[in-house]
Amino acid sequence: MNTRNMAAFATHGAALGTAQSAASCDTRSNLRVEVLCDYKAAEAVWRDLETRSDTTVYQRYDWARIWYETLAPVEGASPFIVIGHIGHQPAFLLALSSMRRKGSKVVRFIGGKHANICLPLVAEDRIAQIDTQTLKDALLQAGRTEGVDLYHIGHQPYRHADRDNPFAAFDKVVETAPYFETPLSADFEAFSREKRGRDGLKKLRYKRKKLQELGNLVTKRPETFEEMEQVVETFLEQKAGRMQDGYHRNAFEDEGAADFLRVLARESFENGSNLLDFHALWLGDTIIATFAGGLGNRQYSCSVNSIALDEEVMRHSPGDIILADVLKDLCEDGLERFDLGVGEAIYKRKWCEARTMFETFYALTPKGAAVGALMRSRSVIREWLKTYPPLFRLAHRVLNLVS
Repeated sequence: MNTRNMAAFATHGAALGTAQSAASCDTRSNLRVEVLCDYKAAEAVWRDLETRSDTTVYQRYDWARIWYETLAPVEGASPFIVIGHIGHQPAFLLALSSMRRKGSKVVRFIGGKHANICLPLVAEDRIAQIDTQTLKDALLQAGRTEGVDLYHIGHQPYRHADRDNPFAAFDKVVETAPYFETPLSADFEAFSREKRGRDGLKKLRYKRKKLQELGNLVTKRPETFEEMEQVVETFLEQKAGRMQDGYHRNAFEDEGAADFLRVLARESFENGSNLLDFHALWLGDTIIATFAGGLGNRQYSCSVNSIALDEEVMRHSPGDIILADVLKDLCEDGLERFDLGVGEAIYKRKWCEARTMFETFYALTPKGAAVGALMRSRSVIREWLKTYPPLFRLAHRVLNLVS
């Protein structure tokens, strides 16, 4: 286990310690914070807080473990796990990673573009004992002790599962792109009527009927390991084809990204961990759409989806069909929440409500402030350019130079 010795500090009397030694504590909140640079050392606390937190698949230990083992080395990222304790009990855990950006040490949530919603794992009764300033000071001091130049903590919702995000009280910037989420119902018919209305459901039935005229149409989960692999590879092929328009960027062309996806799907299929469960829409012997997501404490989060680039098939919206079928399965399984991730799309608004997210740039050094300003500017420019596809295509490579 790689831990760091952290000195006590005076602000609010809070103190930092290591996993192996006792730490001096705030006399009011009794807060002790540690940073672990080995994710395995955090497993016991992590899994305990998983059972106490209403978070998503992106905060689960096993999802993080696979990211740390596959994509993190490729991206030059190292574990930076912040755990706060009240007395001897864990109050929160931030699953972060550190990396070098423009000569600065930047700390972010894990997952990068593959994690749509980023949340702390918290024990509600314990974190409620910590005031905002004490929590902020503890995180900043931990960063200074570890030589961090910038905290960039993004993709955070203000509320989740009817609870306030404790980090929403920090200084923050509203993200330009919303995420899309909805509560589910055990009664799918009532849920679909509420979301789509009579006309919407009529159109959906018509699309399904037109596809059925082309062959046997069925949405199902893979039943064998070989079928699971076929669905995953079909997704990758369909996604690559879709991304050739010059407007979209295929995240799975990045080194290690496809393997990350394959490992998630394989583990999920083999042990039922629900890290990334695929559905496929079959037309005869052909997969015409895929949809996959993971489960975290009664919430299903869509991670990826794709459709076949066949004009006759695309005319009848196979993506709408498979999404409705997946939602029906989830409602029948008794899940409580569903999200379609970050980013605008018409199909998302048919089923979900847009939610605002925020990000935080905490600069600990002048160098970190400069990098944070560059990152924020790049994000704003990218979102603006997306409204002008020709300019976006032209600027795409230039913007990536400042990633």
